[in-house]
Amino acid sequence: MKKNIFDEFKKRDFIVAIIAILAIVVLAVTIKVTRKQEKTSQEELVESGIDTENTEKKDVFQEMAAGLVINEISSEGVIELYNASKESVDLSGYIVKANGEEIVIPNGSMLDEGELYTIETNLDFNRDSNVVTISNSQNDLVRAVSFDTVVSGSSYGCLTDASFEAGYITSTIGKSNNGCSFAEREDLTFSVPAGFYSDSFMLEMFAPENCKIYYTVDGREPTVESTEYTSQITISRPSGSDYVYAVSDGNGYRYVDSGSSPKTIDMGVVVKAIAVDTEGNIVYKKTVPYFIGYNSDNNYEGFSIISIEVDPEEMFGFDHGIYVPGKSYYEGWVQKNGSLGNYLNGKKTTAQLEYYESTKDVTYSSNVSLGIYNDERRGEAQKSFIISAKGEYPVGTSLNTYLNKSSNTLKLLSGGWDNETKIRNYFVDGLLEGTSIVNKYYKPCIVFINGEYWGLYTLESNYDANFFKEKLGLTEDVIAVTTPYKAPQEYIDFYNYVISTDFSVNENYQALKKMMDIDNYIEFMSANIFIGNTAMGRDNYACIWKTASSNGSGYSDGRWRWAINDVTSTLGNSNSFLDPYTKGKYSDEIINTYLTFGIKDNEFFNSLLKNDSFCEDYLSTMDRLIESNLNQQNAEAVMNDVSEKIYYGVRATRKRFLASDDDYFNVEAKRIVGYFNKRLNYFLGYTEEYIGLKGDVPGKHVHEEVENNVEETENEQLLDEAGNEQLPEETPAGN
Repeated sequence: MKKNIFDEFKKRDFIVAIIAILAIVVLAVTIKVTRKQEKTSQEELVESGIDTENTEKKDVFQEMAAGLVINEISSEGVIELYNASKESVDLSGYIVKANGEEIVIPNGSMLDEGELYTIETNLDFNRDSNVVTISNSQNDLVRAVSFDTVVSGSSYGCLTDASFEAGYITSTIGKSNNGCSFAEREDLTFSVPAGFYSDSFMLEMFAPENCKIYYTVDGREPTVESTEYTSQITISRPSGSDYVYAVSDGNGYRYVDSGSSPKTIDMGVVVKAIAVDTEGNIVYKKTVPYFIGYNSDNNYEGFSIISIEVDPEEMFGFDHGIYVPGKSYYEGWVQKNGSLGNYLNGKKTTAQLEYYESTKDVTYSSNVSLGIYNDERRGEAQKSFIISAKGEYPVGTSLNTYLNKSSNTLKLLSGGWDNETKIRNYFVDGLLEGTSIVNKYYKPCIVFINGEYWGLYTLESNYDANFFKEKLGLTEDVIAVTTPYKAPQEYIDFYNYVISTDFSVNENYQALKKMMDIDNYIEFMSANIFIGNTAMGRDNYACIWKTASSNGSGYSDGRWRWAINDVTSTLGNSNSFLDPYTKGKYSDEIINTYLTFGIKDNEFFNSLLKNDSFCEDYLSTMDRLIESNLNQQNAEAVMNDVSEKIYYGVRATRKRFLASDDDYFNVEAKRIVGYFNKRLNYFLGYTEEYIGLKGDVPGKHVHEEVENNVEETENEQLLDEAGNEQLPEETPAGN
């Protein structure tokens, strides 16, 4: 009699088979549900007017150029490129930049698979910090590399051609690197530099003779009690559920509500090592972060990365950790003082920071001073930072665009009132393109702290004299007023003149035109009022600036102009608090912004409204801006660009900090785009009504002339000890 096939199985094998079948079924259902969720998400994007085709696309050029490698850089100033792809690369018009020197590769320069291409420079790379970048003919960054001093006769490069193992090697410039070796250095070195890698790898560490190496991989500072390095160690992607600092200092103190704790987060490996001599002295230290398996992840595509490594106790410790409520908060709680907390103390700590360009190549690595930025959301789980460099930022890193050169500081912001979507600063910047209104530079950036994913941040440039000179190509000195109570006398005199002069007299108005760019001011006020920027009564709503000399033309004519500042409380943002009792309602599309405190009490604006010509120009400018910029069609196009830039980063950040996998970004994006058509139903009537009052507004509060001014050092904004902009509670400026 033929046996049934199941008779051949043992009972245990039968159970295992059933479990395997069930697992396959569950996997199939999971895939189907995931695809349905992705389809639903894309449908929501289409409904909101957001272009999903570009959102899903990979950067084709980046994939094509991924095989182009900066293979070696010699101490004699020769740069060697290597084509590791399977196709020829046309280098025509490619731009190589090395420590500020720029070289354009001639037309017709082809680099076949496996070939080398050398570029002669006049540099010797003997400085402490060097950056070499290569960009395509459209000036899009393709690859970058950073390194310190290259001693004579050696190079910095790949151990073998296009290898991820890289460092200081015996020079083989113009020839294959295969077979070369790491050069001996009086330092502690690693065989693999900081970076993003596709797969796990083996790491070697090297120290001078007679030194032992001790290391950690958990963010802790190594000691002689730590693991001793004796042979290669494996660097692989850690489990995302093994995070520590995202909610706790590792010693039981928890500073995040358990309901908001993520189940898992992306993790890197931070290797910290020390070299100890025979007498037990620590002679060298080194910290290097590695991130494995995130190269093709949409959450990282196109984003720059900042990795911060910091002593956990200095950052998250209960006693004096700068990021947490900690001891100060509980002392304040007992004393019934709710304004205390470790993160409010203004203290700073030392950290190490690596900056990865969008290509995931490091162009900056240094010790920095790290503090909590004093913005509106400093009490949230995702806080903003103020970063001060210990030394100069190297030429060649894109960080320089966002550096306040007068204070050597960077602002790394979580989003202010708009921290849940981070849309509005990017959106308004794009919305006002083509107008005379100057805006800051903004750049989305993913942050890791001690190897743990900390979400999407914004690098924001600073308004100071250098910003205007560099952005507008000015050679004259610039006066930039960001805090009117701490402004030069020239600005104070100008402000007091405007609020005390009768501009119904046309001669006075014509004289004013020589002092300020009226057209720029009208565009500035029109745009801010349309988007509901009711925070304009605060002195951080704008930067007023001019060239010190009035001898030039255009921007160099010495007239006062207005640059837009923070707009995170605009466009119906329901998450913003504009006074202690009202949550975001002042910026809804239906609200008459002209009657809010920022406009109604604005003596500067109301003084100008006494002039008929100003009123006519204001009304015509508003009509023009609505036709060209402030309309739903333009809003949809700009929102497409913003979505392509930050969508995945925002979703991942909400999941990290809110334990939420909803698509709030698209809900808010759709609402912002819809604001523009709804706004027109009410706004033009409000405008005509208010302009018709000629500045004679019932119930407005009248300020006295400004006398209390403090000269700013070199006409730059003043910073407090924490490196934050000092913001008085009330401003007399021309807002």
